[in-house]
Amino acid sequence: MVKAKLAIGCVLLVVFLTSCSKPELPYFLHLENLQFQKSSKEMVELSALAVYHNPNPIKGIITRSAFEIYLDDQLLAEMEQKLSVNVAASSDFSIPISLKFDPSELLKKEGNILLNAAKRLLNQELELRYKGKLYLSFLGKEVAIPVDYREKLELGEYINTLN
Repeated sequence: MVKAKLAIGCVLLVVFLTSCSKPELPYFLHLENLQFQKSSKEMVELSALAVYHNPNPIKGIITRSAFEIYLDDQLLAEMEQKLSVNVAASSDFSIPISLKFDPSELLKKEGNILLNAAKRLLNQELELRYKGKLYLSFLGKEVAIPVDYREKLELGEYINTLN
C-alpha cells in the first residue's frame, strides 16, 4: 500500500514538473478599426483596437500602455494610458487606443512631417508606426510586452474626413 502511494506520488510529481513551464509573453497580432474620429485644423483624433494573444493558461490584467507614434518614421506623438483590461487565459484580447494631436505642430517638427507626407501624396499613402510597451500583471507580477507595428494609411480616407 505504501509502495503504491509512493509510486503514485512520484508519477504525479513528474507530471507536475514536466507540465509546468515558464509563462510566455502575450504577443501583438494587429490593429483593428483604425479610424479618424475627429479632424480639424486644431485637432486630429485617431482610434484603433490593438489585438494581442495570450498563449498562457493563466489570466492577467493590462495595467497601462506607453507608445510613441510615428508618421513616416518621424515622431508624431507620445501616448500613455492607464488601463484595467482583463485578459482571459489562452485567448485573444484587445486594447483601445486613442491618439490626439495638433496637426499644426507637424509643421514645426524637425524634418517637417507634413512636407514629407506631401511628397508621398502621389503614392496616396503614409506609414503610421506604433512603438512602445503594454504592461500586463500576471500572478501579481508586472511584465512589459514590446510592440513595434506599422500600418499603411490611405490619404483619401483622411481627406474625406475633412469634408
